[in-house]
Amino acid sequence: MLASRAQNLLGSRQLFWLSIFVTFVFFAPYHHKLNNPNEGVRIFMVKAMVDHGQFHIDPVVKKWKYINDKSKRDGKLYSSKAPLMSMMGAGAYGLYRLWGSAMDERSLTLFCRLWANAIPCMLLLLLLGWLLDRTTNDRRLNDFIILSLATGTHLLAYVHVFSGHTLAALCSGVMLVLLLRGEAKFGWRAGGLMGLCGASAVAAEYPAFLVVAPLSLGFLYHQKGRRLPALGGLVIGILPVALVAGWAHHEMFGAFWKTGYSYLENQNFNRMHSKDFFGIGLPRPKVLGQALFSTDVGLFFFSPLALLGLWTLARWFRTSAQRANAVFISAAVLGMLYFISAHRGWRGGWVIGPRYISELTAMLVILAGLLLHELNAFRKGESKLLTAALALHVLGLLHSGIGSAFFPHFSETYANPVYEMMIPMALQGYTPNSWALDLGLGPQAAAWLGLGVLWLPLVLWLQRNLVFWGRRPTFVCTLTLWAALLIGPLLPHTNPRDFGLETRKMMRIWEPSEGRPIDLPAPKTGNLASEIALGKNKAGLKSLRAQCNKDEEK
Repeated sequence: MLASRAQNLLGSRQLFWLSIFVTFVFFAPYHHKLNNPNEGVRIFMVKAMVDHGQFHIDPVVKKWKYINDKSKRDGKLYSSKAPLMSMMGAGAYGLYRLWGSAMDERSLTLFCRLWANAIPCMLLLLLLGWLLDRTTNDRRLNDFIILSLATGTHLLAYVHVFSGHTLAALCSGVMLVLLLRGEAKFGWRAGGLMGLCGASAVAAEYPAFLVVAPLSLGFLYHQKGRRLPALGGLVIGILPVALVAGWAHHEMFGAFWKTGYSYLENQNFNRMHSKDFFGIGLPRPKVLGQALFSTDVGLFFFSPLALLGLWTLARWFRTSAQRANAVFISAAVLGMLYFISAHRGWRGGWVIGPRYISELTAMLVILAGLLLHELNAFRKGESKLLTAALALHVLGLLHSGIGSAFFPHFSETYANPVYEMMIPMALQGYTPNSWALDLGLGPQAAAWLGLGVLWLPLVLWLQRNLVFWGRRPTFVCTLTLWAALLIGPLLPHTNPRDFGLETRKMMRIWEPSEGRPIDLPAPKTGNLASEIALGKNKAGLKSLRAQCNKDEEK
């Protein structure tokens, strides 16, 4: 009886969802030395709004020192980012300040990540799961979609960084499902939710407008006979977020339609965004190829399940029932692809996956799941498509998950950061701030526990389906994992000289010190040759460790 209860617990949907939430909050990768402006300038704005009662961040910059991605208007500094995340952070921090003392930069960053990013994203996942349940009536399938979005794509990285990429992506995912549902009876209610998610996506990340607009038009297209109430609901949903974001724009930049990109302080950024239309010109095929397929930032490398989403769109164009949906969704996809290939700053620094088109990731992964539903893959254990989907998810978990949880900042120098840097580091015991370190575990034990937490949702999902499908899915996942670990290091790799120098730099950025399996010595004067001769990619990190130990002995 005890074994039966344990089996029921491991197979429960509640435990599966809890494991997803744990992956969001277990890790706290904080690397202050990197001084990530994408996150930092939003945190500066939260601090200024709550502790100084103003939008401009000058006193925070004076106290916490330099941060990039600022705008300057009338001699005052502001965050150049879309304001919603900072407004949400200010709301949470303001409530805390009713009884708590002012926070330092690290504490406020971790606070905002949890209360204004991880928890809202978890609520959006729950909403998305509920809508999918009503749409497909197939919980196995829907949990696989949620599993893939939460742990098998680069969206996980931006749960662990205070930015709007994941929130905007999940809002886009909710809008996609609402478009597909049509909501025959309650157009105004669905319209309200559609408007709220659309406005939130744009207020969190401006480029999301390229997805929000066609999905909203597609939703209205389906509301035949209910278009007026649906439009009314859409407007009602948009207004609260639009008013808050517009107020912030007005206070910072003088008008609700003006953004910080017109006033960038960084002259290099200013020149880039002043060309063409906010730095967007003609699309470049080479950039598009890198953004989709490269091993350093490619969408289909970091989130390979999205490939099946493209197949879904191709199928839908051939069926009259889904052709209209395919047109509107394809317009959103093409808008994102145009943006990333035409933007002069498309790479965007140290990132996991092409973060500027995160909305595309969410849409394609959901479409991939719906393809599995259409072809009945989750009701046939022998389905070849199911086998392929599981394999692609494991690759996504390996490529996006470990970096997202341990170090969600991949240097532009690395050609193959997953297999050259992140997986070797995790296996050697480099671990970020996490519950494990807080409990006093050493770096190796904390790293391995972190890997277990990261893979736990997949294990629980497989356990739930063990009776129904047998052990074949487990075999597929295990085989894919080992094949990737063997083949991955053979993919394009970094020049050994650049690899050695960048690895030394990256390891000195690593925080906290108790998360490192070794203490790195200060580089010796004239020791450049030893840094360069760190060996080729697979052995690079091991060689660096040996070199550091050798320097210590001297």
